[in-house]
Amino acid sequence: MENINVDKVFQDYGLEVQQVEPYVYKVLNTEKEISVEELQDSLVSSILITSDRTGRKRLSLGGCYTLAYIYYIILDKKNEELGYKYNGKANEEYGEAIYDSYEYDPKGEYTIDTIYAKGEISLSGYVVSNDVHLSRQKLCNINEVIYQFDQRKSYGSISYSLDKATVNIKNIMCNLNKRKMKKADGTVIQFDSLSDLVYYAAGCRSYLMQIASTEHGDTGYDKQIAKKIRKLEMILDYLSEELGEV
Repeated sequence: MENINVDKVFQDYGLEVQQVEPYVYKVLNTEKEISVEELQDSLVSSILITSDRTGRKRLSLGGCYTLAYIYYIILDKKNEELGYKYNGKANEEYGEAIYDSYEYDPKGEYTIDTIYAKGEISLSGYVVSNDVHLSRQKLCNINEVIYQFDQRKSYGSISYSLDKATVNIKNIMCNLNKRKMKKADGTVIQFDSLSDLVYYAAGCRSYLMQIASTEHGDTGYDKQIAKKIRKLEMILDYLSEELGEV
């Protein structure tokens, strides 16, 4: 992790925070709209747990930044377990939350468009820079599906767990529908049947397999994608069994 004066960053953005465990800060003034990409740029490497987009900050040269409410800031970007833990907490507290992982790549060129990070533009659910990876919205949707099947009572060092005896498909589909996840064109994703969920999870896995086939350098991104693929395969194995019994 970079040597960043986080207290100054929080002060600069007017964020009132409480440290809840090492590297994790809970934002107390969650009613304050923050430019997500600018905060990410200031922190250099982080996981932000935020609301859905509340607005846009237009740039003088064109393009825009995303405005949202910030719920949790995790300074250990590689700690995916912490990210899921506090994404779950934010979902419980605020009804909807987005998991947004970011690390600045100094090799990327600065491009102004719909900006996700320095050097990145979004095209059809992908973010294109020196490499190709998933956009914020697509990644958040995938994380939400994975999270809904997570049966762990606590996170820490415990591996992702899917207990077939306790999974409630109806509740999961209901929860996903409440999230009102959206496609790239703004269409709300609706799960009306088990088949809908199977096809969507399979589509997520297909997306990730395509991303995994590209080069990402020494960023740790490949490992993150591989973990998500394994988790989706666990979900698909379970759903396939359930579909066969319907």
